Amino acid sequence: MMFSVARHSAFEKEFHVLSKRHGHFLDRAIESFERLCEKQFDPVSPVQVIGPGKLHIVVQYETYTIRKVELAVPTLRKNQSPRVWFALCGTSMYYLCIGVHGDNYSDNDMDRVAKERATDFFS
Repeated sequence: MMFSVARHSAFEKEFHVLSKRHGHFLDRAIESFERLCEKQFDPVSPVQVIGPGKLHIVVQYETYTIRKVELAVPTLRKNQSPRVWFALCGTSMYYLCIGVHGDNYSDNDMDRVAKERATDFFS
């Protein structure tokens, strides 16, 4: 099974800025995460491969769920790991926003931004 993946344009900009800082390691982390999601969210036989301490539900709507996850990036310490907010709808994943604690973001603000951006995909 393959997930279809889309990225919000604002996510693309945020990702680009972080990629400049962390190079190809961030690209690899996203690719690895997508492979894990194919197993974790398989509609027929899901397998928990992402620990519950790393994957969180932000909000559950009738047709989709917004979640956030801590990405594992080998060049960063655990407390520096980027968090990614994404929406899931069936076998489609939509990247909404990304942030690192070093940039002093607020989880509540990022949750709000993710919800706002999700409306661009689900309206």
